[in-house]
Parts: sequence; C-alpha cells; structure tokens
Amino acid sequence: MAAATPVSLTEMIQSMDKHFEALKQYNNSTFTKIQVYIQGYFTASGSHPQTIHSLAAAVPNTSSSFGQILVIDNIVTSGPELDSSVLGRYQGSNTFADLSQPALAMNMNMVFTSGDYKGSIITVVGRQAVNEEVRVLTIAGGTGAFMLAQGIVLASNHSKDTVNNTGTWSYVMYIVTPAMMNGYGFVDTTKVE
Repeated sequence: MAAATPVSLTEMIQSMDKHFEALKQYNNSTFTKIQVYIQGYFTASGSHPQTIHSLAAAVPNTSSSFGQILVIDNIVTSGPELDSSVLGRYQGSNTFADLSQPALAMNMNMVFTSGDYKGSIITVVGRQAVNEEVRVLTIAGGTGAFMLAQGIVLASNHSKDTVNNTGTWSYVMYIVTPAMMNGYGFVDTTKVE
C-alpha cells in the first residue's frame, strides 16, 4: 500500500466542504460545521495546569513517548488568541500508543459551557499522529444539540510555544446529527399532520 500524500489543512477543508454539501442533498439530518481552538498548557506547574502526565512509562530505545498517559482539561475558544471567547472545555485522556512515532489514542469530550451549543458535548476519539500536518479524528457521539452525532474533526497545530509549554490547535468539525433529533431529545412524531 502506498503512503498517503500529505495535504494541507486548506485542501482538506475544501474537500470536506464539497462532501458535506453533497451529503446534505440526500439526507434530512442536521449538518453542522464548527471551527474551534484548543488552548493547551503542557505542564502541571504554573498558574494554568491543564495537562498532566499521569503515567510516564520508561520504554527503552523509543522516541515515541510510548506508554505515557496524559489527562487533559483544556480551554476551547472561538479564535486562536488566548483572549478569544471561551466556549467550553476539552477534557479526557490521551495515551501514546505507537512504538515508532509520537501518536496518541484519544478519548476526549468537548464540553460546551457557553455560546450556541451551551450544555452540549461532542465525543472525539481516534488516533492522532502528532507530527502530521492534518489529523483526521472521529466524532463518535454527543449530547444536547449533538445527540447521536457522528462526523470527523480536522485537527491541526496553530501555534506552539516551547518556552512556556503552551500550544493552540485548530479543530474544524463536520457533524451530522440524525433527523429525528430536535437537539435536546427525540422529536415528537405523534403530532405529525
């Protein structure tokens, strides 16, 4: 099998936008595209401990961080700047699960605490090879406005500050919510005329 050709975030977004629009023509579900930014701090020291190493396994002869487990509670914002509107939190755990390269097995929840989706959650899972320009992750469900949702996330690095151990990631999410949902529960089909 040939290796995949790397593509830019812009190319991935353009491609997904076309697929998303085509899918809308054949489905009565709700289609939502959201771009958010994850503001991360990589250390438990300082005034903003949001990511901690809960287990740092020592695996000889590997540079992949294999075996490390991170517990995360990062801020979700509307823009890449630290003073952008806070939309919620990105909470969960990541495990470095590849012996040959830094790649994470992710189990995360995006919890919206303000804005249009306040009270809703999107569950994001998948493999994230941290050195790839664009990582495609899976939306495996949700609550509130995203009840029974599925979709994908195009994740990319926006910025990284190795001096202060901070980083910002862009998440472009393509979310499909089943037609029989009204955002906060099942649609009452007994009143159909």
